[in-house]
Amino acid sequence: MISLNQKGSIHSIGVLLLFLSSILFIHFVYSHIVEFNKIQSKFDFYLCAKKFNRLTQNYINSTNKLNLILKYPRAADLVVFVPGGATLKAAKDLAIKAIIVKQNIELVSYLKNIFEIKAKSCAKIHCSAIVPYKVAGISYQRDPNNKSLLLKKRNWTCLAQREKNILKIYYSLQSAIDRDVRFQIEGMVLP
Repeated sequence: MISLNQKGSIHSIGVLLLFLSSILFIHFVYSHIVEFNKIQSKFDFYLCAKKFNRLTQNYINSTNKLNLILKYPRAADLVVFVPGGATLKAAKDLAIKAIIVKQNIELVSYLKNIFEIKAKSCAKIHCSAIVPYKVAGISYQRDPNNKSLLLKKRNWTCLAQREKNILKIYYSLQSAIDRDVRFQIEGMVLP
């Protein structure tokens, strides 16, 4: 027969085991929630870097397409000897001015989009807008001969960082008319 005192100690041991298993379960759930939040943060960080990269590539590709037109204006200069050539020359000059205005508008639009992304969903990412061309204010510095953009440098790096996550994005552009923007993303997580 079990005495009353033995029943109390069995109940005490049962309550103690229930309490310990509850603590272990709570710790297990809490550690998984923390791990999930870390993974979610890394995923959001990666998506922000991807948006930034996509915007930068689209900006550089569209600007370089227009720069190609400015750098090599085709045979429009040879039209001077054709009757009505003066009007074609004026139309060419007007088209060049329109391309220059479009490039300046794209610069402002790109900077606005980058800062909007950083303000809304990617506020903690420390990465500035990448403009590989020489800029004076909100317009470009241009080649005096053919009005094409001047390349600031061929290779540049963007370091995106949030907490302990770091992404390095390496960009490479061979010339101001090169439409093939090469990039490489390296990611690392510091302990």
